[in-house]
Amino acid sequence: MNNDNNSKDNINESKEYINDFGNTMNFRVNEHEKGTRKEKSKRLPTLGLALMILVSSVIGGVVGAYSISYISPRESANQGITKDINLNNKVITTSLPKNSITRVAEEVGPAIVGISTTKSSWLDATSSESAGSGIVFDSNGYIVTNQHVISGGTKIMVSLPGGKKVQAKVIGQDAKTDIAVLKVEEKGLKAAKFGSSKAIRVGDSVIAIGNPLGEEFAGSVTSGIVSAKERNMSIKEESYSRTYNVIQTDASINPGSSGGALLNEVGEVIGINTLKISSAEGMGFAIPIDEVKVIIKELIKSGYIKRPFLGVATIYLDNETAKMYGIPSGMGVQQVVAGSAAEKAGIVPGDIIVEIEGKKVEKENQLTDLVNGKKVGDTITLKITKENGNTRTVKATLSESRNEQ
Repeated sequence: MNNDNNSKDNINESKEYINDFGNTMNFRVNEHEKGTRKEKSKRLPTLGLALMILVSSVIGGVVGAYSISYISPRESANQGITKDINLNNKVITTSLPKNSITRVAEEVGPAIVGISTTKSSWLDATSSESAGSGIVFDSNGYIVTNQHVISGGTKIMVSLPGGKKVQAKVIGQDAKTDIAVLKVEEKGLKAAKFGSSKAIRVGDSVIAIGNPLGEEFAGSVTSGIVSAKERNMSIKEESYSRTYNVIQTDASINPGSSGGALLNEVGEVIGINTLKISSAEGMGFAIPIDEVKVIIKELIKSGYIKRPFLGVATIYLDNETAKMYGIPSGMGVQQVVAGSAAEKAGIVPGDIIVEIEGKKVEKENQLTDLVNGKKVGDTITLKITKENGNTRTVKATLSESRNEQ
């Protein structure tokens, strides 16, 4: 403040000097009218220039001091600092803006909950507990998380912001997409807002919130960027096998973060944190929220996902393999589910599907992609060849698959 007062005094002194200089100019103009112009005009330009430099330096010093006082706290903290600034005996109070991570953490953090799942078995009298995260998407107590977080759970507890723990009910779960919806009997919860994963770009800034390693680190916030879009990841464990289409990020995601939120800079959920590659740094993955929205709606409505089901287990026979065994290339049928659409259509193990809807089989996922794009009750046409060369065309009406676990 002493520097500011000194600067103020300098300004006032400079103003007074300018006024005196103005009076001197008027006096000298009068002298000029009396015939003394030549003698005085030599001094005016030099003195005027010196005074202009002096005044500019004094004013510049005050403005410079003001700018440093305002910018410096924001650069050092960026957390909504309030700064009182004294300028010409006037106190100006200004609040510095929060950065996007601070704002998102404060706004969305209360919508992220902890989930603990107890698994017990009467067969061997054992019990185990695992931890994960969840996102409140409806203030009436609806929570979305990963299916693997609650898989096999006999008791599911939700830790709300503030430390309150309540038991949750499973509304629906789907192992294939790894999404589950829970419900707690609580009203007025803070709910997160869903955005759109279609709008994201590689390089966009993102924020992850979850409970890595359990409740001890609840509400941890990390940040990074979108590293890639539409990554295909396959996970095979003892109890399940899944294929994901995910967003890749370098925001830190760890065990316990599963089911937490991946957010954009305005605080919208763009993904459900799900996977990480433990052997590499900064390689985490999230399920795109546009896919999750559809699953949530169906789980709340039916408790499971209705999917078209053909009922065959197949292996892809590429040209090289087919040539080796002297058979046509295509999808080789290994197993047929009893009572399925495939069995009703007369498909048996050993058949080779060579055409699907009139198109030659040329890639491994061609049949799966076709079936996934249909609805229950739709009919598909398949051209089938036996090892002996006999060929036939069959029509199979897709039945319903309930993939709950």
